[in-house]
Amino acid sequence: MILAVFDLDHTLTKRESLLLFFCVVRGWPRFVGGLVRLMPAIARYALKQIDNQRLKQAFCREYLGQWERSTVTAWGERFTDRYLWGMLRPAAVERLRWHQAQGHRTLIVSASPELYLRPLAERLGVDGVLGTRLVTVAGRLTGEIDGANCYGPEKVRRLRELVGELGGYEIYAYGDSRGDRELLAIATHPYYRCFGP
Repeated sequence: MILAVFDLDHTLTKRESLLLFFCVVRGWPRFVGGLVRLMPAIARYALKQIDNQRLKQAFCREYLGQWERSTVTAWGERFTDRYLWGMLRPAAVERLRWHQAQGHRTLIVSASPELYLRPLAERLGVDGVLGTRLVTVAGRLTGEIDGANCYGPEKVRRLRELVGELGGYEIYAYGDSRGDRELLAIATHPYYRCFGP
């Protein structure tokens, strides 16, 4: 079995998606106001006092906490169609289509929320999604991350959880950052910031 695993931000897309998603969902004035309130957490992250999971959780609490999940899911659909689709790299999509034409199993594995990874995967015909999950209580998002941020070693753990032992697979992995290092390390064919030899 052959797996083709793609990161999202700066791999499938030309730019970061999460901050844009927050801005689209909450509107520009509310987004800027949130950034002001988040400055202490951003400063602590810059000083390496907190990790990227705690920083992301602070952002999710600020922008998504207490929103109805159905509302944010609908925003994820709109965000995919109006913004994310236009951010895709043609070379990345071409490589994805090549894998699909070969009959390879394709996955998006990203630290971005599954709320908008899933609609993108559906539109691209990708076989599965592994992303950051958010806690829902009584139909509302709490702003808490469910488990670990899908970053670094968590990408590999989640991949094993989905498909089982990886030794029986030939894996093509595409990534662009430190958060993809572990995923690229276990790949048979690792591609860092490129889509072919």
